[in-house]
Amino acid sequence: TERPTRELIFASAAMKAAEQSLAEKRAPDLFRKAENAFWRAKRFYLGKDYENAKAAALETRDLAEKAELSAELQSSSSSDWFR
Repeated sequence: TERPTRELIFASAAMKAAEQSLAEKRAPDLFRKAENAFWRAKRFYLGKDYENAKAAALETRDLAEKAELSAELQSSSSSDWFR
């Protein structure tokens, strides 16, 4: 099985984007799930369980992107630029 390096890089980038959008405060449940999936991906990778590492990295990316979007939507709905 091939190392899921690319998937982990994308998962890490998605987590950073979620952090920058303040998802930890604005979408805490999604952010926490993404964070947990990211730690699982890292543990699987270090244990050379690359299949599960890839799955957890893909889950991380999906959840982090959802958390970022949710945070951005909450931010924009509370701003005045829609008026």
